Amino acid sequence: MTETRHASASSSTRAAQRSILAEQPGRLLAATALASCLLWLIPLPALAQLQGDQSEPGIVAPLVNDLLEVVSAPDADPDAGVAKLEAMEADPTLVLADREHAWYAFAMQQREEAETVAGRRALEWLTGYESQALTQIEDRGPAILPVWRVAGVARGTLTLWDRAEPIPDVGVAMTHSAVTGDVAALTRSLEQAPDSDLAAHRAELLAMLEQSDAHARSVAAAALRLEDPELVEAVLASGDRGTAIRLIARVGEALPPDGAFPVLRDATAQADLASAALFAIARMAGELPPARDFLLESLGDPDLGGSAAAALAAMHDDAIVVAVADALETSPDETVQSKAVLTLVLSDRPLAQASLREYARRDDVPEALRRELDIWLEEGSR
Repeated sequence: MTETRHASASSSTRAAQRSILAEQPGRLLAATALASCLLWLIPLPALAQLQGDQSEPGIVAPLVNDLLEVVSAPDADPDAGVAKLEAMEADPTLVLADREHAWYAFAMQQREEAETVAGRRALEWLTGYESQALTQIEDRGPAILPVWRVAGVARGTLTLWDRAEPIPDVGVAMTHSAVTGDVAALTRSLEQAPDSDLAAHRAELLAMLEQSDAHARSVAAAALRLEDPELVEAVLASGDRGTAIRLIARVGEALPPDGAFPVLRDATAQADLASAALFAIARMAGELPPARDFLLESLGDPDLGGSAAAALAAMHDDAIVVAVADALETSPDETVQSKAVLTLVLSDRPLAQASLREYARRDDVPEALRRELDIWLEEGSR
């Protein structure tokens, strides 16, 4: 959308704001009674603390203005709106009813504004908010309703934006994103574009991510669609750790095992991805011997050993138990021995318990490990 549209919408937005804030709380409460989301059978003393507490339009209006200005600024940081919302939530001087009234009005009035990246992210944040200003409706028994349906209105505004805006083709969306920073529109385009379009722009997407971590989410969407290990690795190496963590959980499902394994193996070198990567490797280890071998080798890694033990135990496979018991029998490495014992302790296979008891009878078991083993066996037999 253009700045011209944004400017033309400003006056209508302010008029809509005055209209919304001028409504009496009773009228707004009656509107919320039409909502389908009722909270039944919740103790009234715990949740209806704000019954009868009303917000003050004179306080709410400036709060809404501040939010609108933050997200509509041409040079606004993409997360500026979210930061403002979080600051309001943490403000001990701001009355709950005023805050939720302001958020409700802000989400409603965004429908009259030009969409911005900051505005979309702010609304997405509000969709996860659970309204706390609640009231009981007369003649409705124990039913409790939010006074301000913040999350519902935010979702509605996002839906209207998505329906109103045609999804541009990938090339147009990439140009638009490069100029305006509108990553959300590019991501939606990538999610809906034909695979052939994604493949045609693959190199450009990779270059965009190298220039800015802001494109990690868009590239992740393309990487999954194309089952592209290189694009996945680029996202996992980016500074957008949230997107990287979400992506690692899907790599094993989106890519074929022989393509996913090298990516997941390399991801174990990143501390925030290591555990998830090991569990994903475990899911493919039954049909991919190199994946199984990597997990067994990782038992001796000081950083990965514990997670590798848990991943191996989660496979619920007697063949794995035999391999781990063999490592326990033959390896002189105390780290391997300790993590092999941990794997067998965590395993639910009867063979694992038998292997532990046999190992406990050996004369060459290190004393420290023997003490741990005795404790684990005693606990496991209860």
